[in-house]
Order: sequence, then structure tokens, then C-alpha cells
Amino acid sequence: MLKKIRNFLENTSGSILPTMGILIIPLGMAVGVAVDYTRYVNVRTDVQAGIDAAGIASIAELPNIKGNVPSNLTGSAFNAKVETDLKTYAQGFLEANITSNIAKDSYTFNITYIPATANTDGGVEIIANIEYDTIFGGINGQDGGPLLFNDKLSEKLTSLITTGNRTIEVALVMDNSGSMNGTPSGGSSTKISSMKTAALKLVDDLYKSAADSPLPDSVQFSLVPFAGMVNVGPLGHTNLDGNFIDVNGFNPAHNENLDWDGTFRTSSTITKPFSNHVVKVGSDFKNRFDVYNMLGETWEGCVEMRPWPHNVLDTFVSNQSTSYSAINNSMDADGNGTNDGAKALFVPAFAPDEPDSKYAKNKRIRWGRTSVRHYNDDDVYWNSYLYDFEDSDGKQLYTDESSSDPAYQIKGSTKQIQRTNWMFKYQNNNKTKNYGSWSGPNYGCTTDPITALTPTQSTVDSAINAMGANGTTNIQQGLTWGWRTLSEGLPFDQGRPKSDVINLKFIILLTDGNNFYDTDGDSTPNESEYGAWGYARPDSHSLKHAISNEATHNRMSEGLSSTDLTDTIYTMTSFDLTPNSHGDFNEIMNAHTAQSCENVKQDGVSIYTIVYDLNDTATEDLMEACAGPGIIDGSTTIAGVEFYHEADGATLDDTFAKIASSISAIRIAK
Repeated sequence: MLKKIRNFLENTSGSILPTMGILIIPLGMAVGVAVDYTRYVNVRTDVQAGIDAAGIASIAELPNIKGNVPSNLTGSAFNAKVETDLKTYAQGFLEANITSNIAKDSYTFNITYIPATANTDGGVEIIANIEYDTIFGGINGQDGGPLLFNDKLSEKLTSLITTGNRTIEVALVMDNSGSMNGTPSGGSSTKISSMKTAALKLVDDLYKSAADSPLPDSVQFSLVPFAGMVNVGPLGHTNLDGNFIDVNGFNPAHNENLDWDGTFRTSSTITKPFSNHVVKVGSDFKNRFDVYNMLGETWEGCVEMRPWPHNVLDTFVSNQSTSYSAINNSMDADGNGTNDGAKALFVPAFAPDEPDSKYAKNKRIRWGRTSVRHYNDDDVYWNSYLYDFEDSDGKQLYTDESSSDPAYQIKGSTKQIQRTNWMFKYQNNNKTKNYGSWSGPNYGCTTDPITALTPTQSTVDSAINAMGANGTTNIQQGLTWGWRTLSEGLPFDQGRPKSDVINLKFIILLTDGNNFYDTDGDSTPNESEYGAWGYARPDSHSLKHAISNEATHNRMSEGLSSTDLTDTIYTMTSFDLTPNSHGDFNEIMNAHTAQSCENVKQDGVSIYTIVYDLNDTATEDLMEACAGPGIIDGSTTIAGVEFYHEADGATLDDTFAKIASSISAIRIAK
């Protein structure tokens, strides 16, 4: 075609041809340049993207390639074999992923494997040579005229992907609720068993992907099993020195169900609700640990949700000061001018002894040895593990059931909160019952302790294998503790500082259920069973804190104004702030979770979410909104990456594998 065009241009016959020649030449040049340049840029862009992707994929595949090298090959022979296999892998990847409109003969490439040394990063270098045949090339002045176009455009493109330019910290936040004992759709084993298998593979893949990195501790993991509560580890656990646990009762949530004041406390005595019964206790008995000691029980390590805004923040206050005012004046978390440092202390979970159904001779509690006596005027609580009307020496206070009996006057549903708060029933009740997680003061504490951030794979693997399924679901508490394990500050301070620009932080959050808080089921004044949020009692049933004189109340509704929910998927009109049903609790907990998700991402932590075998639109929407890249200095740390995944028994392994591949690619990105 070009030859015919040349012949036409060289034909001097006719009167119009000179004019046409003058016009056609610049027009042809413009069209030719535009078409050729556009097509060439497209080819160059596609080839560059292809070799970048092939380099990243090759590095991610490097652990497997090395693992398949025959054991008799060492040194340079080993490296040569690795390079050969990498080239084969990269060739296949390129051919499968470069767009089909690029002819294979238009580019050649060469891959070089660069082993890591003590002083340099290892990596993969891919050099591609492209040659593009121009459409309008060949008009090159055959008769000595000036050169206008080349027949071919060529260029050398390079992609160098290094193995050691990033470190990563990953918090595995894994649902350990009772529903994880079920069998998922498309699966043959339990959900928790499948989750363990997939998580172990992800951990192994990420450690292998960093095998060539010269950076110390280039991959680290923490593990946060969550159910209705999160276990931070009991006092004395390797996680803790108790520095962030409220051992003094300064947080107003600490004594929500312990009436150390008023009728029951006079100076250094506690007065029983009957005038002739007084039990002396030390004046320092003002917190939940003292009550654990009274019972001869050990706090197992679960914590309650902190009052807002600390429940959605990674704030920290040390308990080293014994001055309430010093701790409280150390922080104004929400900027309202009110010092609230005491609320940042973490409160040990303590499920109080809930009231018996009624005072009665030979009464048996719910978890007792024989029958429970039921009365229509006083519903039975779930977690009644002590006799309400028994002295510290084990004797019944009263033995009749007449209306004149003082004990009889404290029966009935209107007195249930009062009886829950009684302190005398714990005094000297050191019976070491070992109630476990489904009755007694540790009720609801069903998970193993958090595994702090560690570079040791065997530690992570052991913790994953030890997980068990039991309890309800509190997604927010799992998420926020996962965040805290990645933090550079206490209570878990193993994370690298934000100023470490080559470090990336990730949370992988999996849940198979919606946020769940149990109603009490018996229409009692508590409105709920005891959990990480305490009780959902209305304010009219609150106690005043013995130190701050602040009335305790339903903490769930705090922090849910329209301002507080800015940038989340919720508005303040989307749920009922006076919960008394599972649906009410779910919506309120979702709103708090949404706030936490935004705060985590604003702190530079990227979140992968997995909704596992769950058909619940609200939870799917919540988890999809929660997922995303972390933000540092106002911009995303990983631009253009979406993290939302859904999975069932047939796809969970693939979902974890995709996340592992994604993190590997981000870690080694050019």
C-alpha cells in the first residue's frame, strides 16, 4: 500500500496534483503520526504492565520454585535452576496476561534472578525489548529525500521487583463464636476447622514470600480470637503487666453492679439489708478484683467495652498512678473539654451473681444441685451462682416466707437490681467453684488470650491451632483489639512506628455471624444478659460511682449522634437507642463497629474483611464498608485496592490465598 501511495505522490501529470500534494503530505504526516504513536503507546503500556505483574507474581512464586529445586543443587547451580524455572513461570504469566491484540513476535524478554545478600535486596529483573511495525512507516526518502517515518519503533523496558523493600504486620482477627462449630455451605468440616487450615496456609505463604528479604522480622503476625468478648490475658500472662487494667476501680464502668456505697457501706463496714447483720470488710475493697478474691476465683482475662469514645479509639492510660484525679485529668479524648482519662482504663469483665427468683427456705440457685423454685412475680436470671439470702458463714438469714419477714420484702422483680448489687453475698464466699465460662464471674469469657505481634511462625501456628468455637459475636471488640496489637503504643507495643515508611499494617477480619447481644429472655429490668457492654439497663437503675459520683448507665447508646457517625454507613435515625431486642442490639453494635473501622483506616491500617457463609445483608454491608486501605497523611497507603471478600466452605481457601497473594504483591510492589 505504501508503495502505491509513493507512486501516486511521484506522478506529476495533471494540473491539480501539485496542490493536492501540498495538502496530502502534512495531512498524511499528522494522521500517520497520531495513529502510529497511539498504537505504539498502547503496546508499550501493556508490555510494561505485563512485565511488572510478571515480576511481582514471580517473586510471590519464588518460595515454591525454590522448594522444588533438587536437593543436590547448591550455590550457582541452585541459582541457575531457580532462574530457569522463574523464566518459565514468567513466560507463562506474560502470555496469559498481556492483552491478546499484542503479537507475541513484537516483544522479547529476559528474566534475571538476583539472589539477596547481606547488603542488597534480592529480586527479579525483567527486560523486555519491543518492536512495533508502523502503519505509515517506510516513507523514508528513497530518492535522497528527508526521513519522515521509521518502519519500526523499538524500546527497551525494564521492571525490577525487589524482595526486601517492605515489612508487613498482620493481625488475624478470627471469629471464635459458637456458630463456627457448624458446617459451612460447600464444606465437609466445621467452619472453625476450615478457617484454621486456610489461616495456617496464609501465614505460611506470607512467611515464605519474605524468605529472601534482608530486612529483620519482615513479616509479623498477631492473633485475636473473638466471640462475645476478647481475652487479653489474665494478670501475670506474658501479654500483660497489668499496666492498662483498672485495678483501682477508677473507670466508672468498674462498679456498675457493685454497690460499695449507700446502705451497704458505712466507713469500713458493709451493712447487709437487715439491721442486725453487719460484715466488716477492708476499706480498700472497691474493685472487681477484690470480689474475685472473695469468691476464690481468678479473672480469666476478658475485658469489657470501654465507655465511648474510648471504645472506638486506640487510647491508652497507665494505671500506675493511684490518684483518680491524676489519671482522669490526663486525657480529653473527644475534645469536649471534659477530662475522662479514667474511662480509658480497661475494665476486667465481671459477671455479677444475678438474683435468685425469690427468697425461700432451702432455696436452690439455677446452677444448683436440685430444683429451681419459680414464682410468677419474679423471673429467673440466667447467671445466678450464689444464694442471695445466705450469710458469709453459709447460714440462711431467714427461714420463713411471711410478708413480715425482712427478706420477703426484698423479693420481687422491682428489687432484682438491688439484689444483684448486694456486696455481702460475696464476702468470705471463698468456695472455689471453678464455674467456667458459662456461669460465675467469668461468664461469657470463652476465647483464648490474644497472641501478641511476633515474627515467630511456630508461635502463630500454635495459637491458630488452639482456637475453639464458643460464645456470641462482638465484631467491634475483635477489630479494635486487632488494631491495638499493631500499634506502636501500649497496651501492645510490638508494632513498628508510623514513621517507618517501609512498613505496612493489615487486619484480616473474618466473621460468620452478625453482631449479637443476648436479651435476658425473662423481661427483667436488665434488658439483656451480661456481656462486654455490661447490662442494657435504663438509666433509672444506675448506681453512682463511689469515687467520681458519676451515675453509670447503658453505655451502648453513647457516641451515636449524627456527628459521631460522620463518614460511616449509619445515621442516628437508623436504629433504636433504647435496645431491648436482638435487632436493636445488632444495629447499635454495627454503628459502633462502623466508627471503629473508620478510625482504624485513618490510623494507616488496611482492612481485609471476610464474611464467611453468612446470608445477612446488614453484616455484609457493614463488612464491605469496613474493608479498605489505610490512610496516612491524608492519602491511601495502597491506592486503588479493594479488600472485600465473601466465602463459603468451597471458597474459603481460595479467599485466604487471594489475600495472601494481594499482601505479597503489595509488600514487593515496585
